[in-house]
Amino acid sequence: MDHSRVHTGEPVGATSKRSLFLIIFFAALCGTLVAFLLIKWVMSANDTKPLSPQEQQVLSDKFRVIGISYSASADAGATLEPAPYTEKGAVRTVTFTERELNGMIAESPEWAGKLSIDLSDHLASARLAIPLDPDFPLLGGKTLHVHTGLDIRYQNGAPSVKIVGVSLWGVPLPNAWLGELKNKDLVQEYRHEQGFWHGFAQGVEEIAVQEGELYVKLKP
Repeated sequence: MDHSRVHTGEPVGATSKRSLFLIIFFAALCGTLVAFLLIKWVMSANDTKPLSPQEQQVLSDKFRVIGISYSASADAGATLEPAPYTEKGAVRTVTFTERELNGMIAESPEWAGKLSIDLSDHLASARLAIPLDPDFPLLGGKTLHVHTGLDIRYQNGAPSVKIVGVSLWGVPLPNAWLGELKNKDLVQEYRHEQGFWHGFAQGVEEIAVQEGELYVKLKP
């Protein structure tokens, strides 16, 4: 008789099921913890601050160059003086810093705390927190966290914009779910259609994204 086996009185199948349950339980626990830490990290990354008065003035001057008034308070008391139209000496270039873009977002009641932008060499990235409707299936009342990146540059005589990727809660979405558009030049893909990308390509003479800065030059 083989006395090396120890009988616990518990069927072998029951032991296997219990082990499988423990594995699934701890995997789910770890997944929940990772998701929680990820959400806290994304929320802290979206903590943008409003612009200082000096920064607001610099930004207002940049918008004024392209004919847009950024300061609502200035509009309230401003009086428009008659002037003949001319493009002589017009400035067609504008540069926005990452700080200015996030500062504008921080001053928007709709987007403050929900959107942040990062600018690095040839890459514009955005983090977006979207509150879901309470009636939304399974995730109702939760916040959807999206992270996306665009490769932006000027090459071959035209602007180039490519989707680097999109992730939800830190999980990259498959290219098939993005309509097979990942790493495709959206300008080249749609410039022959009479839509946004066609007009965008026709109006931009130069565009560049570098560390902390976005540069755009418009065509005459």
